[in-house]
Amino acid sequence: MTKSKITGWLFIIFAINFLLHFHFISQDIQGLHSWRQSQTMWNVRNFVRHDANILNPRINVLNGDNDNLYRYEFPVMQWSIAMVQKVTGEQISVVRIFMFLLGITAVLGMYFLLKQITGYEWSALLGAFLFQLSPVFYYYSWTPLPDVLALVAGIWYLFFILKYAKNSQLVYLILSSLFLLVSTLAKLPYLMFAVVSLYFFINKISEKKYGDAVKITLFHLLFLVPAICWYAWVMPGWTGNPILTGIFKNEVSGFEFIKLIGFHTVKMFPNKLLSLPVWLPFLTGVYVVWKKSVSLKWLYGFIGITILYLFLQLTTIGRDHDYYLLPFLPWLFILVTLGLEYVRTNFKKSNLLFFIIGLSAIIYTKVLTRSWSTLEKTAINHDVFIYASELKNAVPQGEKCIILNDPSNYIFAYQVDKMGYVFQDDYLPLEWIEDLIRNQQVQYMYSDSRRLDERADFRKYVEEVMLTKGSIHVFKLKDF
Repeated sequence: MTKSKITGWLFIIFAINFLLHFHFISQDIQGLHSWRQSQTMWNVRNFVRHDANILNPRINVLNGDNDNLYRYEFPVMQWSIAMVQKVTGEQISVVRIFMFLLGITAVLGMYFLLKQITGYEWSALLGAFLFQLSPVFYYYSWTPLPDVLALVAGIWYLFFILKYAKNSQLVYLILSSLFLLVSTLAKLPYLMFAVVSLYFFINKISEKKYGDAVKITLFHLLFLVPAICWYAWVMPGWTGNPILTGIFKNEVSGFEFIKLIGFHTVKMFPNKLLSLPVWLPFLTGVYVVWKKSVSLKWLYGFIGITILYLFLQLTTIGRDHDYYLLPFLPWLFILVTLGLEYVRTNFKKSNLLFFIIGLSAIIYTKVLTRSWSTLEKTAINHDVFIYASELKNAVPQGEKCIILNDPSNYIFAYQVDKMGYVFQDDYLPLEWIEDLIRNQQVQYMYSDSRRLDERADFRKYVEEVMLTKGSIHVFKLKDF
């Protein structure tokens, strides 16, 4: 296949991606995992408006020590979006297009990775296309989650470390180290991809190529120094984060743990990471690797480390945190592509079968994910979204506010574009309100809690009800 034809097919793949998501471009944050997306967008907003120092990612919540610094993953993606928005303005469409470009970078990386493994352009193109239609990737690749950047960089790391293992050119080792760094900075668990380098390190030792083994070690360690420094600095502040404890602070019964394993085996992996149309090539790929002794020994360790990760974090991932499983996609679709190549070389009418698989994958993924970005999948009061513009404009920009209720800490505040003090479960002692008025100069409050704001003793704090929209009241608070 000529380069022009390959370019043309890649353009078609990207165009299909864009057209399938076209309705999504101007839609603000809502749907599955709006809490994590809103948290990310608060990082972006604060980089744009207040503090562009990449070491100081900020959120909206001032509870506690009245400081909204929140250092978690290194915010390279959030900061990059913010720098673009400093030029373009803060439209959500800028975020969506930025994520689309990241997504197609992942698809392009998968094409090159699959081509390197199989040696055939057509199978690699189809494998990359089907990867693009993995339901979790299809949805999250257009949402502001740093996991997407981590996956993109992880895919390119795999491509370059395999290139280095093949020909020992230093440039590929440097690039693999750089992408491993970016992937780890974006999300710490992606450091597990380095198991592939560990395999090649051991392999070089066994081949008595000690120089290559030393190079792999030195370059990876050298490039990972920034990530090591960042996480050593910020992780002591992650008190209570379940990622740190995983199953070692297991709060579910053994029976529930087994049910979670069953859920992921029967529903998550076959239907959301893969999809019904790719079951045949996936199972064929498993057969190819298992029975045909394909020389992909490095892949076994990669599969093993991701399965270990799932086991250790299973109670944290639960049934809902499907985007935590993005690290599985590279090897899942490597197996899919090996299956496609086996079918291509052994069956005469494979092109018709591939067309049916590709078309079915589009339909399946579109139908499965069509509700994922709707209000019905958003886990807070829907009036916040329905009346977002009026609620936002009711309070002057830049004013600190009390917000009740928001179990996510981020979504309500993001929609009304206000920072301040966020509470949930109808819980807000009245003396706290007085303290915030006196000591933090808070003058406004959003509330959807009738349990609180219909209390007679709450009224002494209220100067006026500025706005009522649906179940949400906006109060101007008295000075004390």
